[in-house]
Amino acid sequence: MKHKTWFRLMLKIVGVLLIGLSLPDLTQLAATIVQISQRQGVGLGGLRTDFWISFGIQSFGYLFQFGLGIYLIAGGEWLVSKCIPSNRPYCPECGYDLSNSSTDWCAECGIDLTHLFAERIKNRRVVTPQSSEDSGGQQHGDNPKQEGDQSLQ
Repeated sequence: MKHKTWFRLMLKIVGVLLIGLSLPDLTQLAATIVQISQRQGVGLGGLRTDFWISFGIQSFGYLFQFGLGIYLIAGGEWLVSKCIPSNRPYCPECGYDLSNSSTDWCAECGIDLTHLFAERIKNRRVVTPQSSEDSGGQQHGDNPKQEGDQSLQ
């Protein structure tokens, strides 16, 4: 795996850890609200303003920690691009260098890349993979050496 892939994997692990560490505290805060509102015999709207201010201050850290964990599990694209800037596009599945690719699929693993490079793909001609048995009707780019040199046979 490439460095960026390892970094993303570690971010997801840290995200799971952050969520796991914040859940007990968030659960305890929610239980405290329910317990206080039942003890005073009022609903959540009947609690005093100073209670809600102290609760907000106390829960902000845990909610931030939980939200950061969700962001990291979801990929943390901004953080990844800031920590490991990429000069060239790579396949997110196998790490193959896609800088000379003229297709919307990875030549190494075959994953569909249309969702990753929508802008880049929109401005170029799409070449679809074909079996070696089908020699007719193949599309070639301007430079056939970049596409595996599938010249006429």
